[in-house]
Amino acid sequence: MRNIITYLLLLLPVLSFGQSVTEKLDAYLTASADAGLFSGSALIVEKNNVILNKGYGYKDVLAKTRNDAHTIYQLGSITKQFTAAIILKLEEQKKLKIKDKLSKYFPDFPNADKITLEHLLTHTSGIFNITRDTSLSQEKPTNQEIIFAALKVKPLDFEPGTRYRYNNTGYIILGYIIEQVTGKKYEQVVREQILVPLQMNNTGFDFKNLKHSDKSVGYNFIADGRGFKSPMTDSTFSFSAGAMYSTLADLDKWNQALQNGTVLKKSSLKNAFRLEDGYYCIQTRDRSYRSYYRV
Repeated sequence: MRNIITYLLLLLPVLSFGQSVTEKLDAYLTASADAGLFSGSALIVEKNNVILNKGYGYKDVLAKTRNDAHTIYQLGSITKQFTAAIILKLEEQKKLKIKDKLSKYFPDFPNADKITLEHLLTHTSGIFNITRDTSLSQEKPTNQEIIFAALKVKPLDFEPGTRYRYNNTGYIILGYIIEQVTGKKYEQVVREQILVPLQMNNTGFDFKNLKHSDKSVGYNFIADGRGFKSPMTDSTFSFSAGAMYSTLADLDKWNQALQNGTVLKKSSLKNAFRLEDGYYCIQTRDRSYRSYYRV
C-alpha cells in the first residue's frame, strides 16, 4: 500500500489544472497501469452520469489483448452481495427469517443451535473458514456433503456473535439454505430474482469454464511482459461465496437497483447496511475483500 500512496503523491503534481476530472482520473489510472500498479476496468459515476468507463492493462498478457469497458471479470467475494440480497428477499417473502437458527435447516450441523442466519451474514458465526482447509482442493469440483464433512471436525473459532472474522463458509451455507428453502439451484434463484429482472446479461457463474472473447485472465502479478496466472477456483467450491462473474455495466445496473429500491424494500436495505452491532452486509468497503466491514 505504501508504494501506491507514494506513486499517487508523485503523480498528482504532473496533472494539469486545466484538465477535467475525467481526464485526471484517466491519466492517473493510465499511469498506474503503465507502472504495473493497476490492471482492470474502471466505471466512475458522478451524479448519475458516467464520467469514465474504460479498461487499463492486459486482459490477456499472452494474447496481448487489453482490458476495455466490456471485459468480464471473476467477481470473487462480491458474490456475497447477491447471496445476502437473496436471503433478505426470501425474508420479505416470509420464507425464512435472519434470526432463524441454523439448526432449523441443518439440525446435525455442529453448534447449529448457537448460530443464526444473521451470524452467517455478518461474519460473526465463529464457524471455521473452509478456505483455510489445506486438505481440500479449491480447484476441483466439490459438493455440500464434502464441505459439511470437513466442517464437522472443525471446532468453532469463537462463540457465535462474540467476534467478527471474515468467513467464506457462512456464505456457502447461506447458498445451501437458499436451495433448501426455494427447492431450486442457487444460480437459478439469483438469475430469476436479480439477473433477469435487471437485464444483467453478462453476469453469471462458473467463470472457470466460461468461453467468451471478453473474458479476462487472472494474474497474481504482471512483470516484464509476462503474466503470472492466479489459480482458478472451481465454482462448486466458491459457490455462493465467490463463484460469480460480471462486467462493469452490469454491476452499475446492480448498484442502481440497490439504491432505487428495485431489488429490496427500504426496510430490508436498511437491514443490509446495518446488521447486528455495527456489522454490515452488502456494502462494499472492506479493503481486502471489498464486500463487508465493521464500523
